[in-house]
Amino acid sequence: MKSYYDTIPNFKYWDVEAWKEYIQKYIVPIYENTKYLLELKDELSLYVGKTLETLRENNKDLMPFFVGGIDEEGNYEESSIARLIYLMFGIYIEPKVFIGEGRLKEAIITSKNEDEWTFLRFLKEMNECSLNIIKKSEIKLSSIKIDDTIQNPSKILEILNELYKGCVSFNASYNYYTFFIVSAMGVHWKYLISTYPKLNEYDGIKEFLGFHPMFVPDAEDEFKKDYTIWRYKNEGIASNLFAMQLYLWYLFDFINYDDYKEIFGYVIEDPKNLREEFRKLVKTTLGCEGEITIKNIKINPKDVYLVAIEKEYIIKWPKKEVVDRFYDAFERRWKLSHYFRREYEIPFEEERSKPKILLSDFLDEVAPFLFLKLAYFSLSMFFLPDPTCADNPLKSPHNKLIYSHICG
Repeated sequence: MKSYYDTIPNFKYWDVEAWKEYIQKYIVPIYENTKYLLELKDELSLYVGKTLETLRENNKDLMPFFVGGIDEEGNYEESSIARLIYLMFGIYIEPKVFIGEGRLKEAIITSKNEDEWTFLRFLKEMNECSLNIIKKSEIKLSSIKIDDTIQNPSKILEILNELYKGCVSFNASYNYYTFFIVSAMGVHWKYLISTYPKLNEYDGIKEFLGFHPMFVPDAEDEFKKDYTIWRYKNEGIASNLFAMQLYLWYLFDFINYDDYKEIFGYVIEDPKNLREEFRKLVKTTLGCEGEITIKNIKINPKDVYLVAIEKEYIIKWPKKEVVDRFYDAFERRWKLSHYFRREYEIPFEEERSKPKILLSDFLDEVAPFLFLKLAYFSLSMFFLPDPTCADNPLKSPHNKLIYSHICG
């Protein structure tokens, strides 16, 4: 039976060659443009700590990158190239020093701490992820040369514009291949193949992208296969694509990164909030971002749950905040050398009334939220407290699926 995603023209999620074309069209440009800007940054960094006079004597073509667009009062003009270089790379000269009498001898090229400069980290992260993808897909790259930008500083705006357009066209809101990567992460197999049926027919694509089981139930074979939750191998193609999308959502939200909006404002009047664009897509698809109900118990995708699994059942599924309250009370009990059992039982009164539920019921209900990344799972081991056990409320470890939101 075909799904909606099988009918979309030019979207062949099951075809390795189609994925290579996607990488060539959308990932290679991001790599080339980030590489270009990073090489320009490296060229400018050679003069950090030196004066403008030294720069003029050695490479006067670079002068506009440090003084372009500084007015007579020592302020950055609108669309100043020097201001853009500062915002992107953290490399600059003090404008007020530049307009003084000994401006060339006293104006020293300075650099901010690279590790603290968010746009520079963005360039490095996107460059590293895209290069990993390109290498693993065995696509050949051409060499990058920045000579033409040094001769014509305004060309940096062309590169920045291409980078912006590349990030937007890659984003899951506009690109079915990227949406596939985002949606398939952390979803159980039964739901995955109901949405992308041809995954069941083409094993090669799972190997190419790097699918890997995250959680395998301790159950009968058919149940085990259907309710295995899949993720991506570290450093695989899909893992790097997923990381790129998360990075774009995080930084293109613009809430804490006004400098990004100013940087891309050099080339586009109103840069898109990529995270908000995806939220709109999710709301259109689901109709809401509301709660899930399982056995008359409401689950809010924006809360964090610790899900303890035993074979085909979820035996306990408290909110993380409840467990945190338990540990806090339990720790204080030992510190004070008193037995305040009631105090650390209180957070679990509601939890003890929750019924044991089938893992399949739980995963089937939350799957649409996982698919659209309103929620996600992570897996580790933990000690699930049992307040009814007086001697040792911290009993044997269980698998822990941390269920929480990612894009809300």
